[in-house]
Amino acid sequence: MHGTRIIKREYQCASLLLQKGKQVVTLQGMIHWGTDEFFRQIQDQINQCRGIILFEDTNYLDPADLVKLSDEDFYELYKKMARSGNKTLEMMTKLLDLKYQWDMLRYPTSPHALCADASWHEMNEFNKYCRAISKESPSSTKKAPAREKTWDLLIKEDRAGRVLLFEIMYQCFRNWRTERKTGKTRIRLSALFERWNKYPGFKNPTKARGVFEDLISYYGSGDPDHEPEDRAFWFDKRERRVFDLVKKIEKLETVEEILILYGAGHLDALKKGLEKLGWKFTGTTTWKTVFVYPFCTTAEMMRALDSITSN
Repeated sequence: MHGTRIIKREYQCASLLLQKGKQVVTLQGMIHWGTDEFFRQIQDQINQCRGIILFEDTNYLDPADLVKLSDEDFYELYKKMARSGNKTLEMMTKLLDLKYQWDMLRYPTSPHALCADASWHEMNEFNKYCRAISKESPSSTKKAPAREKTWDLLIKEDRAGRVLLFEIMYQCFRNWRTERKTGKTRIRLSALFERWNKYPGFKNPTKARGVFEDLISYYGSGDPDHEPEDRAFWFDKRERRVFDLVKKIEKLETVEEILILYGAGHLDALKKGLEKLGWKFTGTTTWKTVFVYPFCTTAEMMRALDSITSN
């Protein structure tokens, strides 16, 4: 199973229950943005957990590791923290009138809550590697519009920007899920733009295509197809952190509950990995609504894109 679904335009994430002897694991899929109600339910889970919480956070840096950083890496860390995380996610969350995960959730102090993720230092090294590979790639010359300009356009037209962003998210998700379920070759999302481009009176198709493709490239992170190096880091290595900690925690007889809060895209691999460690899926799956996609027609969608790109 995958950790997310859409039911009547409700975007939902899953929560799975696994058991091993007297110990129970709750595997809760997470999304970076959502409504107040969604994060209230997650916070309730955190507050009610009487065991150990394992959470995903790639900004994590153990204080003991802080002094080991070079001056250059320490400065990079300072700049990153000063930006308060992922600026694109923050701007998108604000535009969609949703809440950002790191602004809403509060974890208890260690050792009751442990980061089960790659450290900031590991993330930094991997990003350096990705930038080096990107420079060597011929495709890197095909640059999408600067993302800052894209967000400026979206935010300038608050209602139109919200319509555009929600609909692209919705179409991307449906396209991706169709491929996963049927195994059929996915329809190119650029074809979606071509269909919208037939809207009469469209003023600036070149600029609109640039905005559209830039947004699509961002939501491409939901694509299950990754380069082997990407998969090894973004998924395999980080998921192994969870398994390594679970193997240690399950030896503590006084701990009967483990709450794992991790990206919904990891849920299937985490479930399979835990089952290999002897944990049994109880068959219990519950779903939490993260947000509801507002309905909009193709004409409204095109008016929104036109409004954003015609200036």
